[in-house]
Amino acid sequence: NDLLEPKIKWRDLLVNSIQSTVKSDVSFMRPARKSWSNDCGAILPGPMPEETIKVSCAIDVSGSISDKQVKEFLSEIHGIMSNYESFKLTLWSFDTKCGAYAEFTEDNQDELEEWVPEGGGGTHIAANWDYMKEKQVDSDVFICFTDLECGSLNSIDPDAIETVWIIKNDYQKDVRPPFGSHAYLD
Repeated sequence: NDLLEPKIKWRDLLVNSIQSTVKSDVSFMRPARKSWSNDCGAILPGPMPEETIKVSCAIDVSGSISDKQVKEFLSEIHGIMSNYESFKLTLWSFDTKCGAYAEFTEDNQDELEEWVPEGGGGTHIAANWDYMKEKQVDSDVFICFTDLECGSLNSIDPDAIETVWIIKNDYQKDVRPPFGSHAYLD
């Protein structure tokens, strides 16, 4: 109940990243015989069902991130869940290491309110890519909520996964990630 209203227009930001993974196109696969129409004798393409979006989110909980910022990050994640009917959202927190791993779908999205992040130390953003490998996270897009106060960004493979950075930094308003798309959380 304490989650704020999301401030970022997620559809505007993520449409380019996620839309390519959603299959809501048409299919020319052979339809079942009982669905054939005898009226015109033609077999027309039919719609393919929309797939579940697969998104991973990591929340920076290092010492430079306040409880208010964590709440704002969680509000944006709640906004993602609200915008899609079918989703698999993997969530964890990080400082120098990652923890508090959780998976959410449309069936258990209410459990986000009980999720508790772990951390509070330094920042090592690159640990997220190792963590995704270790946990064998199956996602099409990785969203990193952070203030981008970290020196380990050069060791990340920018082609490993489509990355979206959501940046909340009250001291450096123009900080930019070295790859991926990004938005600033005001």
